[in-house]
Amino acid sequence: MAITNRLIGPQAYLTSFGTQTTWTPTNATITIDAISELYPDSEYKQIELTLSPGASSCFLDLAVLHLNDSDLNAPLIFLSAIKMPSGGTFISRLRNVEEEQNEVIETSLIVNLSDSVVNAPGVLSPQWSILRSDPITLAVDSGTPALDISLEIIPNEPSESIYFTLPLCYQQFDAVFRNNVLPSVMVNIPEVFRNEDISFLGKPDVPLHRFVDICTLTLDSVYSTAIDYIFQDVSEGFKDSDNTTKSTLVNQDVATFETLVWLAKFSGTRPITRFESSLDSLGDPFQLDSSQLNSSAALRLTSYLDLNPPVLDLTAQENLLRWQLDYGYYGKNAGTLPAVQEAAKLMLTGDKELVTEYDFRAEPWVIHLYSPWDQTFGSIGEEVIGLSSELVLDAVSYARPLGVLVTHEMTASNG
Repeated sequence: MAITNRLIGPQAYLTSFGTQTTWTPTNATITIDAISELYPDSEYKQIELTLSPGASSCFLDLAVLHLNDSDLNAPLIFLSAIKMPSGGTFISRLRNVEEEQNEVIETSLIVNLSDSVVNAPGVLSPQWSILRSDPITLAVDSGTPALDISLEIIPNEPSESIYFTLPLCYQQFDAVFRNNVLPSVMVNIPEVFRNEDISFLGKPDVPLHRFVDICTLTLDSVYSTAIDYIFQDVSEGFKDSDNTTKSTLVNQDVATFETLVWLAKFSGTRPITRFESSLDSLGDPFQLDSSQLNSSAALRLTSYLDLNPPVLDLTAQENLLRWQLDYGYYGKNAGTLPAVQEAAKLMLTGDKELVTEYDFRAEPWVIHLYSPWDQTFGSIGEEVIGLSSELVLDAVSYARPLGVLVTHEMTASNG
């Protein structure tokens, strides 16, 4: 079931709140949990809502969701998941920003399931309710369509915690129309049944199409993956500037994280996603479980424009894997002077100025590296001049020649 979520970034992943482009809470405080119980192997978070003292309800509002031109006159659905153990009422309001009278209000009653016997974890918990709104169709006279979303949460027990996750806004027939296998199956079903299914006005809509869509999910996934894996040569239209012509199986430019981990094996090394000096909660530097890659912990890799280590996220770790595949400096091309130099530059920022001293006649077993303190990750001021960077030494440890000592020293600024 392939859909495109119109919510993007923090709107979908629930990583930040209270700005013009994110959800804004009213009458509640928010705690962001590390993972979503319903979708743990993803970037999605879940939030814990606690009602303000004296409040009997709270709101989550997304003032303006800007949509695509393709969303004009196409019915849109809002879906989310909520857990209210003692039950309550959930009201979603979808409103066309340009036409205020065009509004869809959906009220859902959630039963009391506070008994600990049924409080199972994750998707096994019947306390989670997945709620789907009625469709809203947007038509605008000028500009692009935009949607206002307001969620009202009224728990039966105001003192208990409420959990919210997986907000999705998508076109009503996204799943049906984007299943590559569905048309070939439906063509074998008598036309009278197809027409009756399309004209059905109850819930869920187009039930036969949706049933076939669910039955062919795995087949569609296999088909879509096979198409993505196809390798194209120049005669078949391959263009290095066009990512759609590249194979997601063998081309590191477009491969997913899991495929990058597999591809990295062919660079002659165990794939590395972060360094041992990372000050995060994950103990194993070779941790490759993508469900744990996104947190607020510090991660010592790739290059940023300041001296603070970048945030631990999937993109940063993908960049490090792609670097390994592009150059092989942690594998088949390790043990060379360029490998040491480029590995050290992973821990530098700005102009990445690096001075290398290596005399293979007088001192063949030692390589000395020097970098300005204000271009070296983790430095805090001029007091580090003359000291080494643990981050730089950690990064080059995978690239240095066997038996060779690599030293590092931070120098005065060149600015």
